Amino acid sequence: MGALCDEGTGRVQVLESHHLIGRSHHCSLQLNDPSVSGEHASLRWTPEGWLLKDLASRYSTFLNAHPVQPGVPVPITRGARLAFGRHTSTWLVTELGPPEVMVVPVSGGPALFRRDGMIAIPSPENPMAIVYQGRDGAWMLDQAGRSEEIREQTTFIVDGTQWRLCNTSAVLPTAVLGDCRESMMLDDVGLRFRVSRNEEHVEVTARWRDRAVVLAGRSHHYMLLTLARGRLQDTANGILPADAGWVDQEELMRRLRLTPERLNLEIFRARRQFGAAGFVPAASIVERRPAAKELRIGLSDLVVDTA
Repeated sequence: MGALCDEGTGRVQVLESHHLIGRSHHCSLQLNDPSVSGEHASLRWTPEGWLLKDLASRYSTFLNAHPVQPGVPVPITRGARLAFGRHTSTWLVTELGPPEVMVVPVSGGPALFRRDGMIAIPSPENPMAIVYQGRDGAWMLDQAGRSEEIREQTTFIVDGTQWRLCNTSAVLPTAVLGDCRESMMLDDVGLRFRVSRNEEHVEVTARWRDRAVVLAGRSHHYMLLTLARGRLQDTANGILPADAGWVDQEELMRRLRLTPERLNLEIFRARRQFGAAGFVPAASIVERRPAAKELRIGLSDLVVDTA
């Protein structure tokens, strides 16, 4: 990812794919300095790297203490120093990688990034909401038992804080890994559950092509087993694949004796485990119906054995 650091304060600014700099509240890097124009300069990601452009500011933009010609993009390098207006602060270029999908608090503060295929808000320890990319490439927000599509620069509120989704159009599709290895697509995965007779132990093995991935035992496996049984039963009853396996969230909580908060945590942990194992898109292991509090296991190739 690209990043700047204010040499005076140590403040770090992670770059968006098109990063406006100035005094305007529309700017990603807001500078409270009268010599800085409303929209003073920009940093933009291109296939050639990051480019700096002065937007016809009154007091210029400086790269390594030299003024930049207005309207002419110039490349920047790691270690370069940027200044805007009358040099009240200097920003050091510390990172020059491509932009990463992130959510940022609108009022300012650290950005949050994907981990195991998802962005947990406000943290993986307290996932009140998650942002992830679905099977069709759309970006989704899961919150309070509901799922909705969101787009780049969409703002949304989690626990009273307003967030903004950034950089979704500037990254590789979810099926392409950074080192160009082949991804284990969830659509090609089969799950086998081995359940003890007293139902206290559930073993889960994910099969992808000729590879078997044994998932370490976790409490959320019983939730997945319950959803798998529901989808298998619906299929046996002749229900069409698009409609098989959906269960009302209230009914699932009743069966599993879980609170809404605990159920959402179990779903997050299941998704995170599949993401950590290398399956994509990991969040689709549990699907939610948009605008309805219904969910199901996101696979149809399911086997349940009793040990």
